[in-house]
Amino acid sequence: MTAKPQGNRLNFVANVTLGLLFALGAWSVLSIFDATLDWNLFGPKVKALLNGVFYSLLSLSVIGVALTLTLGMWEVAHSFRTLLADRTGEGAGEISRAAQLKWIIGGITALAMTIGVLALANQSVLRHRSGVFKRLAGEQMRHFEPKLASALAGVDPVAKQKLPQKVEDLMRTLNELSFVSRTVIYLPDPTDAAALWRCKGYDYSASRRDVKRIFVAKKIEKAVAKALAGDATDLEALNAEPDFNLCLPVRDASKKIVAVLKIEGNKRENFREYKFGS
Repeated sequence: MTAKPQGNRLNFVANVTLGLLFALGAWSVLSIFDATLDWNLFGPKVKALLNGVFYSLLSLSVIGVALTLTLGMWEVAHSFRTLLADRTGEGAGEISRAAQLKWIIGGITALAMTIGVLALANQSVLRHRSGVFKRLAGEQMRHFEPKLASALAGVDPVAKQKLPQKVEDLMRTLNELSFVSRTVIYLPDPTDAAALWRCKGYDYSASRRDVKRIFVAKKIEKAVAKALAGDATDLEALNAEPDFNLCLPVRDASKKIVAVLKIEGNKRENFREYKFGS
């Protein structure tokens, strides 16, 4: 007597679900140890990938449990019907281990291909949205640059460690635009070429922001320092990257770079609503 195909499918789904649940449990235990012992084995991108795998396992496990319950009810109904009808003797044979393995490999391959296609599509959309943001921010900056350069004329952060009120007003205006997340302004340090003065324009409601002195260390700070020294090539290379950051040199009437304004974009903004050239 051959086994019922429904029972074979139920066993197959139940075994796969059991494996997924076991992997999910092991993953959860490792995550608890990682959080408790503050391990530093993986970088942010790898952790994001691992979180994606974890939630994928969780989703597949829930689907597997639902399929197991559905096939179990199907099996009960089929068994009940066989008690009322004659057996024909025609039935599918057992699903072999090789066939099960093919189904598993096929499912994993299809899932991996889907994730890869969606990742490529996401990169394309991200590049487009980033390009729209940078064009928008650049267009706004063309209106603000003369005012900002005029307001920064004669500013000595070493002596005052405060930005003029007009500069803060301009930065607040930019910061309140819906497609802008935050603005940061960088000023040169006349006493040390390896240092910069920085002001983050994200909270002007409480009090006027202090200008803080920092030493050049990060990639963006090195590009800003070179731009303030007259070479903006590294800054242009940073702006060409597909992210939501735009660093714009602020030039005075003589075209000298007196400051660098960094505009961080709001990734949740719907850029389809904007028109250019206004």
